[in-house]
Amino acid sequence: MKRKAALPGATGRRVEIRGAPGPLWVDRFLLDEPELEGHLLLVQTAASVEALETNLRFADRMRSVKDSARIMAHDVKAPLNAIVLRLDLLQQDLTAAARLPKTKREELLDHVDVVQEELTRVQRILQSFLSQTGPATEHRRRFDLRRIAREVATLMRPQAERSGVRVEVQLGADALPVHAFRDQIKQALINITTNAVEAMAGRDDAVLTFRAARRGKTAELRIQDSGPGFADGAEDRVFEMHYTSKEHGSGIGLFVARSILREHEGSIRLGNLKGGGAEATVRLPLARENEED
Repeated sequence: MKRKAALPGATGRRVEIRGAPGPLWVDRFLLDEPELEGHLLLVQTAASVEALETNLRFADRMRSVKDSARIMAHDVKAPLNAIVLRLDLLQQDLTAAARLPKTKREELLDHVDVVQEELTRVQRILQSFLSQTGPATEHRRRFDLRRIAREVATLMRPQAERSGVRVEVQLGADALPVHAFRDQIKQALINITTNAVEAMAGRDDAVLTFRAARRGKTAELRIQDSGPGFADGAEDRVFEMHYTSKEHGSGIGLFVARSILREHEGSIRLGNLKGGGAEATVRLPLARENEED
C-alpha cells in the first residue's frame, strides 16, 4: 500500500491513503477524557463514503417523491369530489329526464361538461407527476382570469350548497388577461375556495363571493367568505406545509396555492374582513401585448 501523506500532528485533520483496494480516508481525534488516553482513528473507504452519499441522495429523493405524492393526491381530490357531486346530481335528474324542460336539459349538459373537463384535468395532473417534469408538461396560455374564477365558482357551487353556502360572482366588466399555466392557476383558486367553503360549513347565512378588478398592471381577484376568519397570527402559518387547524385537514392546499402564484410572479394575501369573515386577495401580473398562447 502506498501512503500519500503521513498522519497529521493536528487533531481533526484528514489524510488520504491510496492503495490497491482503493483510497482510505483517516481522521485522527484526540481523546480528551480523564479515564481515556490516546487518539481515535476514524477510517473510511471510498466504497463506504460512496454508499453513504448514495443513501443520502436516495433518502432526499424519496422525501421529494413523498411530498410530490401528497400534493398530487391533494390536487386530484378536488376534481374527483366535483365529479362525484356532478354525477350525483345527474343521477337525480335523469330519473325525470323525459319530462324535463329545455333549461333543465341544458343544466344537465353543463354537469356533463364539468365532469369531462375535470377528468381531463386529473389526467394532466397524473401525467405531470409521472413524467416528473412539472409545469413543463403544460404551456403558458393567455386567458381572462375572470373566466377561471367563473369556472371555479361553477365547479365549487354543488359542494358549497351542500354545506349551506351561497355562491356569488361579481367580476366586473374589465377583462383581466394573464399569461400563465391555466391548470395551475385554476388549482390554486380551487384550493383557496375549498378552504373558504370548509370554514363556513354549518354557519347560518354563509356566503362565498368572488370579486375581480384591475389594479394598474395587476389582475386582482378577491375570494371572500362569511366564516369565523383567521385566528391572530394564523394568516402566515396557514401557508406552512402540513399546518392545519381543521380536524381532517391536510395542510397542503394553501401551501400549494401560494407556491403556484409565486411561480407566476403573483401573490396571495389573507386577512379578516371588518364585518366578519375572511378574504384571500390573489394578484397576478397582467399579460403583455406580445404574450400569446
